[in-house]
Amino acid sequence: MGVRNGLFQVHWFLGITAGVVLAVVGITGAMMSFERPIMEIISPDIVRVDAVGERLGPDAIIERFHAQRPDNRVEQITLWPDLERSALIRVMPAPGERRGEAIYVNPYSGELLGKIRGEQFFRTVRSLHRWLLIPSEQGATNWGRQITGFSALALVFFALSGLYLRWPRRPLNWRNWFRIDFSLKGRNFYWALHSVMGTWVLVVYLLLALTGLSWSYSWYKSGLSQLLTGEPMEERRGPGGPGGFGGQGERAGQAERGGDRARQGDRARPEGRMGGRSESTAHEMPSVQIDQAWAVFSSKAEGNFKFAALSLPRSPVDPVVVNYVTPDAVNDRQRSSMSINPRSGEIVADQPYQPLEPLGKRIYQGLYELHTGEWFGTPGIIVNMIASLLMPLFTITGFLLYFDRRRKKKHSRQSAAAVASLHTDADYWVVYGSQTGTAEQLAWNTATILQSGGIKASVKNIAALDKSTLETAPKMLFLLSTFGEGEAPDAARGFVRKFLKTPLSLSRLQFAVLGLGDKRYIDYCAFAAQVEQWLLASGAQPLFARINVDNGDPHTIQQWQQQIAQLSGVTQVTAWAAPEYEAWRLQSRQLLNPDSLGAPVYRVSLQPPRPGNTPWLAGDILEIKPQHNPATVRALLNAAGVSGDTRVQGVPLADWLAKSVLPELHQLREQDLSSLVEGLQPLPHREYSIASLPTDGIVDLVVRQAFNAQGELGLGSGWLTAFADEQQSISARIRNNPSFHAPEQSVPVILIGAGTGIAGLRSHLHQRYLKDQAQNWLIFGERQRSKDRLFAQELDAWHQSGFLSELDEVYSRDGEGYVQDVLRTKQQQLGEWLDRGAAIYVCGGMAMGAGVHQALQDILGENELQQLIESNRYKRDVY
Repeated sequence: MGVRNGLFQVHWFLGITAGVVLAVVGITGAMMSFERPIMEIISPDIVRVDAVGERLGPDAIIERFHAQRPDNRVEQITLWPDLERSALIRVMPAPGERRGEAIYVNPYSGELLGKIRGEQFFRTVRSLHRWLLIPSEQGATNWGRQITGFSALALVFFALSGLYLRWPRRPLNWRNWFRIDFSLKGRNFYWALHSVMGTWVLVVYLLLALTGLSWSYSWYKSGLSQLLTGEPMEERRGPGGPGGFGGQGERAGQAERGGDRARQGDRARPEGRMGGRSESTAHEMPSVQIDQAWAVFSSKAEGNFKFAALSLPRSPVDPVVVNYVTPDAVNDRQRSSMSINPRSGEIVADQPYQPLEPLGKRIYQGLYELHTGEWFGTPGIIVNMIASLLMPLFTITGFLLYFDRRRKKKHSRQSAAAVASLHTDADYWVVYGSQTGTAEQLAWNTATILQSGGIKASVKNIAALDKSTLETAPKMLFLLSTFGEGEAPDAARGFVRKFLKTPLSLSRLQFAVLGLGDKRYIDYCAFAAQVEQWLLASGAQPLFARINVDNGDPHTIQQWQQQIAQLSGVTQVTAWAAPEYEAWRLQSRQLLNPDSLGAPVYRVSLQPPRPGNTPWLAGDILEIKPQHNPATVRALLNAAGVSGDTRVQGVPLADWLAKSVLPELHQLREQDLSSLVEGLQPLPHREYSIASLPTDGIVDLVVRQAFNAQGELGLGSGWLTAFADEQQSISARIRNNPSFHAPEQSVPVILIGAGTGIAGLRSHLHQRYLKDQAQNWLIFGERQRSKDRLFAQELDAWHQSGFLSELDEVYSRDGEGYVQDVLRTKQQQLGEWLDRGAAIYVCGGMAMGAGVHQALQDILGENELQQLIESNRYKRDVY
């Protein structure tokens, strides 16, 4: 994990420093990929002529050139077999210049046609590519070249570290490497582009960088020479390489400068000059006739060449060197050479192009061709150009990811600051035992009422109670939820184990109990009743009779408030109520497990009523008010012979029925509609773990369709996944769930869930990612690996980047077992994580939660598991 995190930090740091340079070098390199064809296209009147009359020989062309440019001396003339192609003359450079002018000449009339268009533009592009247009004095350090060299080193690191960071769990599955999920949005899509496209071009970027470095650092090129050829680097004159990486360097004019360098490596040169300009440019060239040499070459080649460059000899005794490229050459730098005595016509040397042996020497001599892609012909140039054009994509996506993370981290800090709580010494202890947060909210409301009457009150989690507090506190108010099948909330289990088995001496204590539960369960408010019985058995005196609240009933809660108001002397209390339902918009829904053996699972996205100003935290819950299937309501109305459009109290009857427990058919037929509507009971709300953060701008839910015995869709899942139309209004509200919030300190976390339980875990992962909190272990279970990998792309990206240091998946229908089985097989690893202070978060169905709890109890023992609960290191959101 330390290696991954370190590589990731260096990766993004280099990205935001070298990324802009890489983008510039990439764009300029792509621009030079087809530099020569582009210049020829925009210069048709210079490179093309009308074939009128007889074409002049080389001597006549040179003579007419001298007549028009007497101060220039010809160094080289390049001719094509194409009769409509101009001839190209290169003159000797002026003192202090590296290269002379290249001037096109009409081979039929000797008229000077001038220079090809675009040379100055591409010269500037090349300088930008090689040294960023940063000027450098003679003998001084070229800082532009140093910057592009450093960027090349950074690109090597990006390619190798990126490969390591995104290494898939199943590397043999090509889809994990090369497929982009275009359904992703926002940060996840940016990451997919960055990582997947990076894989596509990884080899090309390595080749560009490793070859480009040879023009930035002499030590690097010397090392390459020693490595590839076994010999020290040979200093040689000739056209310089690109210095950057991704472009085509100085390809412009290379075809015409055929004599600049014969690409024959270390092969022995024939007698005389093979090409290149004279070391002394001040003296005049000798008057040597080269028509005979050209005739000999033309007869020998029989037109089987792309172009031929004739280098004029230094002296009358030197041969004429013809460098030419055959049509079967992969690129224009695979040149053959022929040396001809201009007086006798004798062929002094004939050297057809042959690849160098061994391969290392061929690679070293072909660094430029490898860099430009010419080594692989036109397809290689095209691939290099596309890869170079993509370079800005990585800079842009990298910056988008960086700024998005900064923005979300800032928002997370602001959200965290807004939920700070305050505890004070008090005459009343308000004690809560909560599983989903409602009891805690009521505890703070209770403390507020007491304080408004001038009474000091302190709010305390029941897990924090000790014997001393119980025996010395004068008054305690208990607000206790019952969880599951009559069980205490997780945080209260330690209290049950330590105190409820044996009474204490609490005769000085006065108390009151508020129980929270659901009458649909047999053990309604069982935990609150158990605590009350223990308090009475311990001699404590009740302030008033226990009050039980059914499913958050506001009228019963108001009774509690009135009792507290009497204790504090407050005459008027604002009735407590849960937050009002608001109109959210169903933005989209996406089937996550098509063709699964299990029920369909949907990702449902809802837009808050106030985007950007609707806060919630990872672990919170969205409560929605469902509605009936419209077809069910219509069928009932049709059977009763009543129109759904009939307005009752200004609202269509169908709308009343859609949101209520449906009446009996005879009631609808016989009862007065106004009386019927007044007696309707609202449908119970449904709760869903939130799978996103406010910074995402939407609430994501993960909803599995449920069906009744008749095969009909359930109310909540049916409403969200099938009955409600996209863009339709959904009544919903956020419910704070502090018992499943993130730990206050940055500690490792073990996240365990199955099926739709991925929702509550995903929000925690998003929050930890924004805070750069490492050491995350996810254990996830579902039915089939091939169909039910919910949020697979996201999980793979997190795992490949190292953010998810451990990712264990089990699929029951594939015979891989269940999430609790992972815990049993990785007991040692579990212990190591807990020794580092890890917290455990469990989210999913009740059966899964029970299985995980039993496995943890078997592995850790009841006492150690209870210690985790009491220290807030074991939290559950099970349903």
